[in-house]
Amino acid sequence: MSASFLLQPLALLRMRRRPSSKKFSPKPHRAPSHTTASQQEVKVLTAVRVSPDVCRVFGQGAGGPQKFGRGLALDEFFVAPRDCAESICYFPEGSNETWGEQVTQPLHGLQLHLEPLFQAPPGSEALPPMRHVRNPSNVPEAAIPQARVRVVAGRCGEVAAAPPLTGVTMLDVEIGAASDVTLPVNGDDGLLIYVLEGVGLFDMPNSEETTYQNEGHIVWFLPGDADSTSDGERVLRIRTHPSSSIRFVVLEE
Repeated sequence: MSASFLLQPLALLRMRRRPSSKKFSPKPHRAPSHTTASQQEVKVLTAVRVSPDVCRVFGQGAGGPQKFGRGLALDEFFVAPRDCAESICYFPEGSNETWGEQVTQPLHGLQLHLEPLFQAPPGSEALPPMRHVRNPSNVPEAAIPQARVRVVAGRCGEVAAAPPLTGVTMLDVEIGAASDVTLPVNGDDGLLIYVLEGVGLFDMPNSEETTYQNEGHIVWFLPGDADSTSDGERVLRIRTHPSSSIRFVVLEE
């Protein structure tokens, strides 16, 4: 990445995205291919617009994994979430509205569609949708230096989100400009990062390679890709530009 690119004005990247009729398509990106058991592949992808007001991060119709742990799909919506059997609906700006109520204005958020843990017996009435609504104000925060880490589901270090969610880890991470952060992760079976706004450098595993990504892009670490410290703790390193912060969501399998 050239210095002139890194120093270009970043105000446009910080602007809140609005849906358009243009469909996202993956950008060419040079990523190393690892062949050893401890250094597996890292993929960089782009969210795909599946409807005028929804961008799909992964799942059917997107270019990434078709399933990620219990997650069947992750959508960023700009009007309202959709009905499904079970999902986490997270409003990064703190809206308290749910899609069971009349929506009076467009809503922005993330919806993680989950594989239900319980199925209705054959021939019986379908179970009602299970909706887990989360806001920044009602989820715990993990104490990570130079970062604000909200634990939407699962855990980060010693901090765990409230039940009833099981088998799901979802973190909302904000990092200020000119920062160098090490985030503990538990993604032994895979790690997926979706950049909501800003730009940052994400370290490639077990090497000096980094990937520089901005909003709308996905960094998918396949199983075994998260780097480790000398004591065996699995970590991910994120660095930000001197004039740009970053906010992203982390999912762990």
